[in-house]
Amino acid sequence: MTLKILPPGLLVAVALSGCGTAASKIPAAFFTCADGSHFSASFPEGKALVTLPDHQTVTLPQRRSGSGYWYSSGRYELRGKGKEATWTVGRRTPTTCQSQP
Repeated sequence: MTLKILPPGLLVAVALSGCGTAASKIPAAFFTCADGSHFSASFPEGKALVTLPDHQTVTLPQRRSGSGYWYSSGRYELRGKGKEATWTVGRRTPTTCQSQP
């Protein structure tokens, strides 16, 4: 028996994805934030594709995280663990977010 270890970001993304169809193999989540913002994200291997309310999609490469997940392009950053996340745009104060089922 071979044990395969997945990157931490992928494990969290799978947990966030909920039940999807068999055809949908890329984990995804919808986030709502304390400041009223919201966005969706899909997690193909090694990155997060975040779709903002204006339909702009930004690609965030996966970063090494001690615990949980971390994706950052420099301007945009998504960090979290489980359903809790922090979303940061530029130098703005980070906002707390939660993934929704």
